[in-house]
Amino acid sequence: MTDGGPVRRVTRGLRGATPTLSARWYRHVDRASKLLGVALVAAGLDAGGATVEGVLLGVVGTAVAVSTVFIRREP
Repeated sequence: MTDGGPVRRVTRGLRGATPTLSARWYRHVDRASKLLGVALVAAGLDAGGATVEGVLLGVVGTAVAVSTVFIRREP
């Protein structure tokens, strides 16, 4: 059974277009972004938390981990 693809529709809000995902796809995207974010933060710590590379990896990892906040989920 297919649900018609991951992105159901794109809605316009005050801050531009917001994609809407089905509950199933949202769950997959949310988990993948969290795992990638944790991996990037861990790589930043491994590179040295006080180095420029470590800080950049930590910031990018945090941004990736919370990126699903801006995606809407269908009920």
